[in-house]
Amino acid sequence: SKMESVNRKMLSNPFFLKTKWPIRETIIEKFAAGQNQCNQFAKYPIHTFLKLPLPMCFRNEAFAIACIKELVENRNADPDATDQDGETPLYLTVSSPYFIRLTNDEYGVTKYLLSIVEHVDARALNCILTRFFSKTKCKWPIRQTILEKYAAGEGQSAQFAKTPIHTLMQFPLRTGRLFKCIEHFPKSSLSTLDGHGRWPIHVLLT
Repeated sequence: SKMESVNRKMLSNPFFLKTKWPIRETIIEKFAAGQNQCNQFAKYPIHTFLKLPLPMCFRNEAFAIACIKELVENRNADPDATDQDGETPLYLTVSSPYFIRLTNDEYGVTKYLLSIVEHVDARALNCILTRFFSKTKCKWPIRQTILEKYAAGEGQSAQFAKTPIHTLMQFPLRTGRLFKCIEHFPKSSLSTLDGHGRWPIHVLLT
């Protein structure tokens, strides 16, 4: 508590990775202060944590998830919050060279955030599908969750559940990615009319 600042070299010490949360929080907070990010950390703790030039040891997926979880549970940090740059924590993880893994393992940072956010914003949606669409590790259930949470953010949850292809046509997706998503829905969905009496192709062309 008497330490005024923390630098990257100190953070690289294995001791810091083994500390409990109250001490770990103080360490990150003091490091943020040294980066002139103290007020930012107070207002957007998850965003600031993800943006800080932390050593690679702090980019460990299990450790990063533990920190984000503590921020949500103990500081009431909002994982859906948009900061002054118009960025969400989810967008920061999928656009970062450190957190670009969409895996099926227990410690995927992006997968963890997907499990706790209420919705996916348009920037995160496109970034995720651009980076991971051709990756075999990005299984359809994960992509489906992404699409469902984007629909939720747009107030289209019920619509997506009832007429998924019609709803997908309204998403800001490139044609190639759109058709890749459509492949996972029953072919019968292509001949379904929505609440306005339109076929999916009509929605696409309007």
